[in-house]
Amino acid sequence: MFRWYFRRLCICVVLFTFLFLLARDRTKNSINTSALTQLHPKPWNDTTGAFRRKPSFFVFSPQCKIPYVDPFAKELLRWEPLKLETCPDGPNLFSISFDRARERYRVHLNKTVAEKHFASYFPFGCTYIEITPGSNNSSAQSKPINFNPDWIVPAHFLGMIVQCHALANTSRVMQRDAFTFVQNPRNPNIAKTDAKKPSVFIFGIESMSRMNFRRTMPLTSKFVGEDGWFEMEGYNSVGDNKMNNLAAILTDGTRWKDKLLCDPRNPACLYDLTLVWKHFRNAGYLTAYAEDVTSDYFDHLGMASLRQPVDFYMRPFLVAVEKVFKTVKNFGLCLGRRNSFSYVFDFAKQLIERYVLEHPTPLFGLFWTSTLTQNDFRGGRTLDELFVRYLEEFQNYGLFENSIVILISDRGSSQGLLVDHPSGFLEERLPMLHIYIPEQYHVRYPSVVRALELNRNRLSSNCDLHLGVRQVVQQARPGIWFVESTYTCHSIMKILPKNRGCDVASIPPKWCACEPFLRVPIEDSFAQIASVVVYRMNKFLRRQKVAKECYLMVLNKVLKAERQLHYDEKGIRVPSPSGLETIRLVFTTKPKGVVFWSLVHSNNDTNYVKVQLEMITRLGPDSNDSYCVDDEMAKQFCICRNS
Repeated sequence: MFRWYFRRLCICVVLFTFLFLLARDRTKNSINTSALTQLHPKPWNDTTGAFRRKPSFFVFSPQCKIPYVDPFAKELLRWEPLKLETCPDGPNLFSISFDRARERYRVHLNKTVAEKHFASYFPFGCTYIEITPGSNNSSAQSKPINFNPDWIVPAHFLGMIVQCHALANTSRVMQRDAFTFVQNPRNPNIAKTDAKKPSVFIFGIESMSRMNFRRTMPLTSKFVGEDGWFEMEGYNSVGDNKMNNLAAILTDGTRWKDKLLCDPRNPACLYDLTLVWKHFRNAGYLTAYAEDVTSDYFDHLGMASLRQPVDFYMRPFLVAVEKVFKTVKNFGLCLGRRNSFSYVFDFAKQLIERYVLEHPTPLFGLFWTSTLTQNDFRGGRTLDELFVRYLEEFQNYGLFENSIVILISDRGSSQGLLVDHPSGFLEERLPMLHIYIPEQYHVRYPSVVRALELNRNRLSSNCDLHLGVRQVVQQARPGIWFVESTYTCHSIMKILPKNRGCDVASIPPKWCACEPFLRVPIEDSFAQIASVVVYRMNKFLRRQKVAKECYLMVLNKVLKAERQLHYDEKGIRVPSPSGLETIRLVFTTKPKGVVFWSLVHSNNDTNYVKVQLEMITRLGPDSNDSYCVDDEMAKQFCICRNS
């Protein structure tokens, strides 16, 4: 009996010891994930062998793993919404309408409003300032001209500024307002085009990640969640600003990652740019572009002051209005009696009313707003109700019956709370992308709908979208010639590869979300690593024999640190397979406080640090303080002593 109990006891001891050692081994090799509160890697069993969507990943394939980010994490909801700048309020004294019989706009003064709200100004008079096309794609403004309260607008007006004032004292202004007009362009496409071709409307909201879109714009998010809409959860931006990301969508034949292939100061160079508007125009489309700032896409290209780049271009009107009205340049950017973004969507509404509802004519247009969301991630909350109201009006005008509608952003927020959050790496790199396919197009091209369904959780990029938009042109005009694209990607309207990396999608390594990084607290070890990076920069300058011309730098401060995350084939977070941590640092140096970004590899003890000079980038605006050297890499590191 004693022997039997003794054997049982020995077996229990051995089993307990084995379990203890196994648990200790797992603990020793585990990674602390406590900081990863809103990234949710979970085990996943794919019994089919296909790369299906993982509930804990936006994209999951051997070459790309983008973890899911919870847009409603509690710490991201503890913020006060921004207050929209209050523009001059009160009932509208003026309104405009389109006289279909005369094919002219009419400006109307509401006498009831005048009598009820402005009786103290009686007797009063009204004047207008006409805004007409000027030389070099500018606008011309007249002096104030008296007019009657119900007036037909001439066909050559781009817009007008109207006001009424007391006759006894003209400085007593009752109300001043501005209106833009969609006049018939000098484009032969209107007469000969096929109305059955689908229009393409792109609406852009700057600095809006797909997560922040759901977080701050729930009404619009619900609208684009209806039937016919497709969201691309794996859509990855390709650059650090609006220009780079829009160029990848709107151009081909030139490389958006590099400088233009010709001198932009030469007008012939800019006219030769292969902009997507030209393709649509050649396919029989009208073209339009509007943005709520005068420093728009064409202005950055240097084309805004040259020949009008599209049939309907709002910038000349906006330039004239800014000269007359006092612009309130804080949140919301009041321009006259309204926020500047409303001019953009009113412009779009006029186009939809004229060329979708009344005279169906295929049109390609881009309508972009920056003012509410560019500098603060909370701006979407203020824009939400206003924007969804415009979408509902567009729907009433029939926009979604035969139009492909795309809602995009250039990237996520690049400053403030979201960037500092542990999920900031993905917030910045995953802009929203929603694509609407009308029923008529669906019936004609069912393969496109199938592709968009499959592409939802596959890696995609701006240049995939560019080729998708170009595909619509090819369908509208088969055989149209294109400059050979420099992109190594695929049309988003076709089934994308299940397993693709950022290089195939033309996404630069710095902006690739397939190998995600986690924002981590700054430790002393990061300063040691950054000092090694600065040492390597100085060593390069010495090797180039420019140390006399350039300051030798000293580390000032580490501003941000991120560690790369690693996952196994089941989606479980694991240590780095190489044993080296991959770290991204942002730091400043002395003198001048220049900001640098660097990617380095280091072991846990930081006694081994691998630095590649090609993975060091100077951040901030371009300056001329590297004028004393010619080598391109030296210019990245050099601060000239005489600057």
